[in-house]
Amino acid sequence: ITLQGLLKKRRAATTRRTAKVAKGKTKRLVLKVKPKARKKLTKRKKLLFKQTVAAGKAKATVYKRLKLIRR
Repeated sequence: ITLQGLLKKRRAATTRRTAKVAKGKTKRLVLKVKPKARKKLTKRKKLLFKQTVAAGKAKATVYKRLKLIRR
């Protein structure tokens, strides 16, 4: 799985992160916010995420609007 936070569909707000996730399991990923997007993200409760899932030779891209968890 590859995950990246987006301000708009083509504008990245975070770095990209890749992780291996077993079938039927979930994993929480930590993404670094890019300096230019930091100010915009402080006001937001949700963010658009681009998730790319690869299984064997098959690949699927999904866009999800998820709640932001700040640490």
